[in-house]
Amino acid sequence: MFLKILAPLVVLIIALIQSIYSDQIDKKKSLKYTVNGLLIFSFIIGLFILNKDDNDSKELSLKQKNNIDSLRIENSLLSIKLDSLHSTIENGIQNRGKQEIEMLKKINELNEKLEPFVSIALRKYPTKDKNSALNKLAQDIAITKKLANHLP
Repeated sequence: MFLKILAPLVVLIIALIQSIYSDQIDKKKSLKYTVNGLLIFSFIIGLFILNKDDNDSKELSLKQKNNIDSLRIENSLLSIKLDSLHSTIENGIQNRGKQEIEMLKKINELNEKLEPFVSIALRKYPTKDKNSALNKLAQDIAITKKLANHLP
């Protein structure tokens, strides 16, 4: 920052010296050498500033490139994780569908096995609904079982 201020300041000093001592610069060699030395010094400072700015911009560009590369890698990893998650969810949905189909098959199988008992219960207790008739039939079976166990 200091050099960025120094370069224009040296140019300003040169301009002031030339405007104030313009007729004396040609007569005094030391003043002429001083002005030329200041011009060269200002030029060197300018080159140094340009070089430093160029190096800083390259360094910043490299950091930004590294950050972009890092973000691309993270993005790729997240994309892979997301794909894996989607696959897991899809497999879960498919498995759930298969489990539901299996459960429905088993329920239908149980309903088929239970149907004769429902028919008997509804014939024996026609005024009751299906669940009440089945409960009443289960009680009758339990009582019959107890009586059968007490027979000699």
